Amino acid sequence: MEILFRSPSRFRFVRPLFLAAFGGVLALGQSITMDIALPNPTSFSSNAFLVSQTGFAGPLGNATLVSNSSATIIANGAFVGPAQVTLGLYFNELDSIAINYTESNPSFYSAPTVTMSGGTITGGTGAYAGASGSLDLTVVKDIYGNAVTTGTGTLIVAGNSVPLTLTNFAGTFGIAPERDYFSGDITATGSLGNGAGTLLAYVLSKAPNKVIGTLTLAFNQTDTLSFWFSYIPDPPGTIAPPANVAAFAEGGTGKYANLKGQMNFATANGYHVTGTLAPFTVGGTITEVKTAYGLPQISPNTWLEIHGQNLVPPDTPAAGVDWSNAPEFASGMMPTQLGPISVVINGTPSYIY
Repeated sequence: MEILFRSPSRFRFVRPLFLAAFGGVLALGQSITMDIALPNPTSFSSNAFLVSQTGFAGPLGNATLVSNSSATIIANGAFVGPAQVTLGLYFNELDSIAINYTESNPSFYSAPTVTMSGGTITGGTGAYAGASGSLDLTVVKDIYGNAVTTGTGTLIVAGNSVPLTLTNFAGTFGIAPERDYFSGDITATGSLGNGAGTLLAYVLSKAPNKVIGTLTLAFNQTDTLSFWFSYIPDPPGTIAPPANVAAFAEGGTGKYANLKGQMNFATANGYHVTGTLAPFTVGGTITEVKTAYGLPQISPNTWLEIHGQNLVPPDTPAAGVDWSNAPEFASGMMPTQLGPISVVINGTPSYIY
């Protein structure tokens, strides 16, 4: 589960990732064995192309240009599939334009100049709702993360065609870390029966490049079981796990909703899992604290996440709880507690969403 909040003295956000109010039916400390197959995981990358700039979009006026991207990659970090890049031109709170690019051989970080042609305007908001057209971009960047973007194209709105020219868009390139992750379908056999599900894991870009992820199995329409894990790849520079990985069951649905346990994943020739499952006990364990955007630096007014086990009551609804019905709102105040949940930082109560 995770708890999201903002460090003093702004908003904090508390959200259970997944807990449901069912009682576990397995015996206390029951041993389980399981073999999990992960045939063909696929690796992806996001934030490979990331700009945040301001400039002039003639003849429409001043605008902000922001973007994000995703692409399929292979284990050594090379792109093997086209990168999908989405950009937005924002003129104010109401009026914006969306542009999509497909780059077959992206070299966003290695090349000092990035040229992207054939961008398709796929719509907009406000005055540009239903927009279409095209836009070609050129991004010139330096080693310090600064970049200047120019572009030419055509905007079509309400049947009118307008030449679109981007000039003097200046700002940053790649200020957020690239996020690499991999996922795949899995099948399982063992003492819990046959199951199928998914594995999703993120590769942290900062040394030692730890991998963190989740694994979810469904044994039927009502009974699912989830694990979370982390490991340092072996050998370094890959996503390969070491010979043994510690993982933790964190509940699920049906008869597994209120169960936990520590598992050992032996990774040779697939995953051979051994461990025990038991009902949740009172008391929580914090396993990680980080910013909501994945960075390790924590400062005032930063959105943060707390990850751990047993951080909310076992009867918390699966959809979570937010502050919608908090009585403090009637007095113009934000709540510092939702039911039994509260967050305190250096003795200062946190506002919880």
